[in-house]
Amino acid sequence: WAAALDYTVRKVNLRPVKRQDVAALYGVSETALKERHDDLVRTLDVMPCDYRYFTGKENPLDKLVEAAELLEQLEARFQEP
Repeated sequence: WAAALDYTVRKVNLRPVKRQDVAALYGVSETALKERHDDLVRTLDVMPCDYRYFTGKENPLDKLVEAAELLEQLEARFQEP
């Protein structure tokens, strides 16, 4: 599970990582690592740049949130009588 958590957090943070390298580092099979990673992603509903696990200073998804908010404001202004 430690290997899967490490691998998952690296993937969330968009770090270049190969499953075979993490499996070798922890001494587990790639298959076991993939299965545990899939379990974490499915159970925790993990996605790229997930705010719960992202450790970088600037989250790339912030721009998407800003764009969505701006679009919502523009739509509201458009709908005004």
